[in-house]
Amino acid sequence: MSDWGKGVINDIGWGQGANNDIGWGSIYDKSNAGETLLKAESFFLDTFTGASLGLSLVRLRKEYTGSAIKVRRSSDNNELDIGFVNNELDTASLLDFVGSGNGFVSIWYDQSGEGNNLLQTLASIQPQIVSNGSLILENGKPCIDFLGSKFMALDSFQAGEFPYDYITYAVVSQKQLGKNYIYDSSNRHALTTDGFNFGDVVNGLIKTVSSGNGVSQNNVLQNGQILISALQSEQSTLHINNVDKSDIVIEGNIDQGSFTDLFLGTRISATKIWSGNMQEIIIFKSGQGQQRIQAQNNINARYNNIY
Repeated sequence: MSDWGKGVINDIGWGQGANNDIGWGSIYDKSNAGETLLKAESFFLDTFTGASLGLSLVRLRKEYTGSAIKVRRSSDNNELDIGFVNNELDTASLLDFVGSGNGFVSIWYDQSGEGNNLLQTLASIQPQIVSNGSLILENGKPCIDFLGSKFMALDSFQAGEFPYDYITYAVVSQKQLGKNYIYDSSNRHALTTDGFNFGDVVNGLIKTVSSGNGVSQNNVLQNGQILISALQSEQSTLHINNVDKSDIVIEGNIDQGSFTDLFLGTRISATKIWSGNMQEIIIFKSGQGQQRIQAQNNINARYNNIY
């Protein structure tokens, strides 16, 4: 029988041999009576390697077999791990479990392979993903709602290696002015929609618009889904929806140590909070800055063209 374009599933015009990658990125597989053409899949963290944190409501690695989130339902406070179907959040299982009530996220699982899961065991400050039986959505996709001083935490987190260069990608939507701390740590490593903050003007990166350390710029509201790309390095850059915002951070001595912990959505101080939604937070270790444009394009396409 010919190996040319025949079979139970034929996703392209032609094939070439068993298990032989061809020019269009498909694989011919002789299982299923020897006649199936399988479409090759590309996953973000398989394409862009070296992540130390991979939080998302979509599957980021082909080999990742864990769940996306653990959800607590309001009706009886029972919890359930929610995984993926076709590499997207299993919203059918999620809604079936929560019912007509509310669903809150107690664990956001790390897909990087580093085991950096973000936790919140206190019910009153868990972020929300289902409201009165309906998914909370941003730009047509599920999101986690951090409104009202909700946050998740990780006790020990190593973002990178000396000199602690790293890059963060964040798909978020800010809902309130000034409440724009996406993440922070007790030793003052922070990312806001206005830039990085690393403690003080001598020992880090701060915004040029404030005399106070890490005080957020209050005259700009990023309302609606945005993609942030923030590189902390000797040549630090900040991009929001691929627009260069690097002029709002300044260079300091960046060799000041790594994260000791991570607070997603707020920090110890109640004034340093995030009020909005989150869909994806990915932090890479050193050496990933050169792939920013390609990584941004990948994320932008996955989230229905943010910009």
